[in-house]
Amino acid sequence: PKEGAVFADSLLDWMFQEAKQKHHFAVQPTTLSVGVVLKAWSESGRNEACEKIEEWIERMEILNEQGWPNLQPNTVVYNIWLHTLARSKQRNRAEKVLQTMLERQGSVAP
Repeated sequence: PKEGAVFADSLLDWMFQEAKQKHHFAVQPTTLSVGVVLKAWSESGRNEACEKIEEWIERMEILNEQGWPNLQPNTVVYNIWLHTLARSKQRNRAEKVLQTMLERQGSVAP
């Protein structure tokens, strides 16, 4: 599982590059494909899992604002992040994520 998260991450990154540079919309990532990679990170047990998940969610938010409509972080994505933070005993960060979810009630609900 540890190597699987790294492989999934690199594959998703490749998909983003293909979609951006070559306009291959058939490989354009979606919230679902990012969620699968986040789940892989969550289950990997790797030290950097929480940071990787946060990076992907931030990337999703930026790209969504830039016109990628299929990259809206949703409740599932945030719950994967919360679960990973809880398993890592990062209570303060989990509380901040939960607060963010409460602030975005229209698109993300706890």
